[in-house]
Amino acid sequence: MQKKKTAIITARMTPQTKAEIQHRAKQAGMTVTDYLVTCALDKEIIQVNGLDEILSELKAQGRNLNQLTTLANMGRIQFLRSDELIDRYADLYQRMTGIARGDGSGDLHSGAKQEANSRNDGRRDEVCSPEEENYAG
Repeated sequence: MQKKKTAIITARMTPQTKAEIQHRAKQAGMTVTDYLVTCALDKEIIQVNGLDEILSELKAQGRNLNQLTTLANMGRIQFLRSDELIDRYADLYQRMTGIARGDGSGDLHSGAKQEANSRNDGRRDEVCSPEEENYAG
């Protein structure tokens, strides 16, 4: 028994893009919905966790640095022990590097592609790849 499709996604595009999608769906013998779902679910999606916390900390450090700069320009501070500031920036740098490398500091996840491949039996490569000639109609 087929699941009832009740959710709706709306997308804005040019009339040319819409016509191209409709043309490709028809060539594949699929509805536009099935064509878009098949194409969309096979793309690799990389989710990066941990950036929100780092961005929040970077913003806080930026505010602190701006306040210190303002105070220095006003002549209210002349010397600064920056050990803590440097340590926090070094920590943020290490965390961002860990996320970029995917070494567990930021949980890089790309399992969506393998799951999608098992669902669509490899049809994405057949129907979602652009044709050699562009559709102009």
